Amino acid sequence: QKLRRQMKQAGATVKVAKNRIAKIALEGTDVSSIGSLLTGPTLIAYSSDPVAAPKVAVDFAKGNDKFVILGGA
Repeated sequence: QKLRRQMKQAGATVKVAKNRIAKIALEGTDVSSIGSLLTGPTLIAYSSDPVAAPKVAVDFAKGNDKFVILGGA
């Protein structure tokens, strides 16, 4: 919940997604290359500002060892 609040304050959104559905949604897009990263429990963060979501995610990961950033696009 803390991550969701921080993302919302930054103007970003966080969604927990089923990997299969996320891979289908990525097909045919310019970011389809990240489909191979979708394994295990997956959280997708996005925003209209290309820096907002990654910045909050990196800051959150520094304080939470179990939160691992696999990649981005």
